[in-house]
Amino acid sequence: MKQIVGRLVDQKPSEMSNHDRSYVRYSLCYAMAIITKDLEIQSSRRGQCKLLEVLKFIFNFEKNFFNRNNGDNQILNLKIRMGVIDLFLKGKGFTLLSTYMMERIDRESFPDVVTLQYVLSALGDSLTRRTISQQTTADQDTENDVIDIGRATMAFVSSCSGEELRRVLQMLRRRLSRLFDRLIVSRRDATYEYYEFWRYLALRLIKSPSLSLRLCGWEQIDDLLDASSKHRPPPRFFDVSNAGCTFVNGRYSCTVATTPDAYARNGVDASYERHIPEDEEDGGGKKLTLCRCIMRSTQKWWFFPEADEEQPGTDRDIDYYQHKCTKEPDKSVPPRDCWITCRNEGIDPPPKLQPLGLMVPAGQEFNTLEHHLAEWAIKNGIIDIVLSDSEHREIVPRSVGLIKFLGSMCSRDDGVDSTSGKAPNKYCLQVGDLLRAWNACPRKDDPTLSAQVYQLVASILPEYPGALAAPLLEALGATLNPR
Repeated sequence: MKQIVGRLVDQKPSEMSNHDRSYVRYSLCYAMAIITKDLEIQSSRRGQCKLLEVLKFIFNFEKNFFNRNNGDNQILNLKIRMGVIDLFLKGKGFTLLSTYMMERIDRESFPDVVTLQYVLSALGDSLTRRTISQQTTADQDTENDVIDIGRATMAFVSSCSGEELRRVLQMLRRRLSRLFDRLIVSRRDATYEYYEFWRYLALRLIKSPSLSLRLCGWEQIDDLLDASSKHRPPPRFFDVSNAGCTFVNGRYSCTVATTPDAYARNGVDASYERHIPEDEEDGGGKKLTLCRCIMRSTQKWWFFPEADEEQPGTDRDIDYYQHKCTKEPDKSVPPRDCWITCRNEGIDPPPKLQPLGLMVPAGQEFNTLEHHLAEWAIKNGIIDIVLSDSEHREIVPRSVGLIKFLGSMCSRDDGVDSTSGKAPNKYCLQVGDLLRAWNACPRKDDPTLSAQVYQLVASILPEYPGALAAPLLEALGATLNPR
């Protein structure tokens, strides 16, 4: 069957008649039905389903027959591929596959990694089409299949070691992330479980005696930092002050759409509104917004506009202040300062912004992926691992991102109230960690490694709050001016 299906999906639709394309579609559907039945039989017999390899052809959108670059037939061919995936879903193929995988994690009959890649891609495409607000029982069944196959895949990856672990992780991790990042909207616990697995693997790798595996581990930590940041909930409010247009000052509330569990939706620009009561003398009745717009130049700017009722977001808005996004942090939420006064309607000075709260359910303010990552790093002594005498000179520079992140967490929760209380020691770098970094500099046997640690301390110092920076500066001064 593998050879037959492989030849079918290698055909170019542009060179086929409608009849021939229908023949390929029916053949793929029959192949999928046979695979599903064989999975059912082999699961009951505890045998090996040798037809699983065929899935790497049927689910592979890069094959000629499914290729997205095939001109006029592109939509039709993608529909055929999705139809075959739906057939596998409705036939409980993914459910059977998850059971098959869990029972064979440590056996040779476990699906090969290339097949797994395309199985995860097919599941990701199924999730992409769903509308969460109109979720059906079938959608929930798909989510269950995703979670079960994801868990079986994670168990398999965890069973690998050494170079095999690195190879498998590089092939599967991004596809797993795509699946579970989609699930965070409706199955947050499953997504958090995946990120816990990811952090566990990163720790295994950075503790490895192999330098190449340790470097791979730090690559995972960099990716974890980026992924966790993308899931950061926006502030619930912004308190605006100092604006020359005094009616601009006040509290602005977040208007971003939320998930069923009351978290802000990912990938949606946060915007904020302030309605000034009619009876106020200064700006009474105005509706002010704090939003980001894409300019004709494709650059992204934040504005304080009074939106036009008929054509909001156009040149008919009255803009009071603006801010050009120049770096990544500016893109997700409004910046605190560095605003510019608009010429026509704005009055100097420009405003200052203070974020308050988070768009999460009450009591969940510290239950974010960034808090989980920070707590994991502190609990497992990642900084001590970096500064140990056995660490390699290539590792220290790679830790800068994590150490800066831990420092930023010291002020990240300013203005956040929680019914669960604040436990800062769990989520941010402590003075003792920085002092250990400084004290580690001169005692390294390798002068190059000592220089790397000095450079690390110097690079993180400007971005740290005073409570952390002051003791480190005192230690530095004591070194330069010993009594």
